[in-house]
Amino acid sequence: AALAQVRVENRWVAEDELPRLIAWADIVVLPYREASQSGVGAMAIASGRYVVATRVGGLVEQFSGDAQAVLCAPEPVAIATALENILEEPPPVRPQVDSGQEWENLARNILASREMS
Repeated sequence: AALAQVRVENRWVAEDELPRLIAWADIVVLPYREASQSGVGAMAIASGRYVVATRVGGLVEQFSGDAQAVLCAPEPVAIATALENILEEPPPVRPQVDSGQEWENLARNILASREMS
């Protein structure tokens, strides 16, 4: 938090604030000691942001295999190392998806498959 480029939001964040904060962030850090999953992490990934998440609970299943997410031990040194690794060699970020267009494509495909049957 002492670095000029770092802002720590160690508080409850209202749902309507999340898009603005995630848009501002380059990396979202999820330093959980236990967790079943993370909606904030999913939103960050979908928004093209990197995620550093601790290797606990359902976060392992949620983020393993995702190039934008780095899992680490729930320890300060491991989190710092994960952040350094992303900054030194940023992994690829998947292209942004127009979710509205994707739903429209899905509906069109479903209707087309029904017409064929």
